[in-house]
Parts: sequence; C-alpha cells; structure tokens
Amino acid sequence: MLWLLACAPEYGLHTPVQPVDPIEAWDEGLIQVEPTEGSAEAVLETPDRRTEVFDLGGTPRIDVLFVLDESISMADDLNALRSGMASLVLDGAWPDRTRIAVTSTTPASADGARRRHAAVTQPAGLPSYFINPGFQRLVDRGGIEAFRPELDEDRAGLYALDGCEAWFAPDERNAQGIPCLLANTQIGLLPTRVEAGTVALKQLLQRSWQPLFRQGSAVNVVFVSDTHDPGFFPWQDGEQRGEQFDELIGLQPSFEELRGLAQGELASFQVHAIAPDGSCGETSYEEIGLSYFDLVEQGGGLALDLCGAEDWTPLIARVAASAGRLDEPMLVLESTPSELWSVTLDGGAVGYAQDERMVVLDAQPRAGVKAEVRYRR
Repeated sequence: MLWLLACAPEYGLHTPVQPVDPIEAWDEGLIQVEPTEGSAEAVLETPDRRTEVFDLGGTPRIDVLFVLDESISMADDLNALRSGMASLVLDGAWPDRTRIAVTSTTPASADGARRRHAAVTQPAGLPSYFINPGFQRLVDRGGIEAFRPELDEDRAGLYALDGCEAWFAPDERNAQGIPCLLANTQIGLLPTRVEAGTVALKQLLQRSWQPLFRQGSAVNVVFVSDTHDPGFFPWQDGEQRGEQFDELIGLQPSFEELRGLAQGELASFQVHAIAPDGSCGETSYEEIGLSYFDLVEQGGGLALDLCGAEDWTPLIARVAASAGRLDEPMLVLESTPSELWSVTLDGGAVGYAQDERMVVLDAQPRAGVKAEVRYRR
C-alpha cells in the first residue's frame, strides 16, 4: 500500500467509485474474443469499448525458462537430467497455463556481438557456437536440425531427438512422440570450459528485441549446472585466466537487474537453481562463488544441491507449486485504455493504480474472486 501511495502521482491511484460515465446496456453489441497479450480469462469488445474478466483464484500464465549447462562435465549428470525431466512429464507436476523453454549457460562476447566469449573454447572439429541451439537463443526444432549435421561422430547421438517449438507445454510431444521436455533439453557435452549462466541469461534478455515472456505471466528461471558462474578458476588447466575470470565476474547480474531486464508487465519473476552447494568431490566451488544460490537468496527462490541429491523431482514440484505466486494483485489489459471506466471485484468497486496496460489493485482479493475492468480503447 505504501508503494502504491508513493507512486500515486505516476500511476494515478483511484478510490473505489462507480463508473464516471453512466453505461447503459453495456453488454449490448459486445462479442467475445480470444485473450492474447494480456492476462484476462475472457475479453468482450466492440470497436470502441472492452470488458475484461480476470479469474484471480485461477492459475496465472506461468513461463518457466531452464538455463541449462551443456558442458562436457555434465556427462556424469546426464542420466539424472534426463530422468528428472522425464519425471516431470509423468507426474504432471506443472499447473495449467504453463509453458517451458530452454537456453544454455554459454556466454557471448562482452562487446555485444553474438559470438562466444573469449573465455569459451572453440575446439577444432566442432561447430561454431553461433549455430548452437541454445546459444543466446531458445532451443527449438530448427536450431537442433541445423546443429545436428555439424557434430562429430562422438556427439551426433546426443541430438537424436527432433526438437519442439521454443516454448512448449509440459505435456507436449514432438513429431516422434517424445516429450518436448526431453527433446529440448538435449545437450552437446561441449568442452566449453565456461558455464556462465547468469551472464548468458543477462545477455539473452538484453539482446531480445521483443519481450521473452508473456505479458502478465509468472516467470520462473531455473539454472541447472554442475558448477557456478563463471564455471572456471583463474588458474585452471595450467593457464592464468585471471583477466577473463574478472571480466565475467564483473558481468554477473544481480536478481534485481535480471528482473528489470525481463521486459513487459509480469505478475512475478523468480530464480531457482539446481547446482553444487559448496563442493562436488574434491572440487570446491566456494572459491569461485556460489553465484546461482546468491541469486536464489536475493529473490527468495528455491535451490537444490546437485552433488547431494539424486532426485530432482521434489524441488521441481515445489517450484511448480509456487510458480504462480504473484508479487502483487496485478491485471494486464489487452489494450491501453483511452478512458478507464471501472474496476470491480465480484461486482464491487475497488481502488486501483493504472500505468498504461497495467492495473494494480488496492486490495488482496480472496481466492476465487473475479475482477472486471471496463474501458474505452
């Protein structure tokens, strides 16, 4: 409430009032159209006016983005990755209106170009990272088809499955009948030497020419890696790579920076991680920092120790259960009103703050209540 009052001059905080214009026979001539860009459950419209209905007790749109380590060190965890993803399909863990996408932890050049970062290795005989299915883009069918012929014999089988669209439903399957959660989480086990997932996500969000996530959605990012960003030590493999290490550390975003880069009006933004909690065997990741867990702590997300857990399902189930948590009671309209007539909860007027298409309610509605917004386009 304090936030709303502080922003009142900008958002235009209203007190509960009846519509400023008498609206007679409002429903006359209204036709139902399919909701698209907003978060409404139903939209009724004529050429000059709209009624949008929101089911606040229902499940919001949930966008889940896996930022997946594709490096060769993940070979030991490949079976766990596949079984973990498969269990999510079988268990039906995700709520309705969920969609999922996958990208990689490989960072791009610090100068803004869409090419690998100087710290990322490019072994002879392997394709350029520019055509990697998840490099600075979302994994999809076309990306896998283009990448598969470029792989050597040792890795060709790692992309045996045809991919799906970039965003897919949890129970969706590819043309072969394989769950998209398995098809789009195939990884090339590449000798990258760098797994800077927080930097890679930051760069992807910066480069996206349009919002990556749906308007009004509850966004959940899940980092999956056997290390932490940047994934290597300054003195690793007999090399002094301190300058590259420092540069990548300097590029690491905070939780607030990532949330700010996620364009559009979002119901919530959260970060989770499946990564080592301190060490795996003789390797201590505390020396490079537990970057993924730092982000989780900053945003209040969920984390799982990759090295100490064989079953990822409980964590993902908790992520799914909390995925629709809203930061605030917010409605995202299909269009920007030229004149907003009323906002109601189950027929009763309610105060609100409006900014363009976003309407923040001055109330915490109970479960099952419906909000309705009437306005002129």
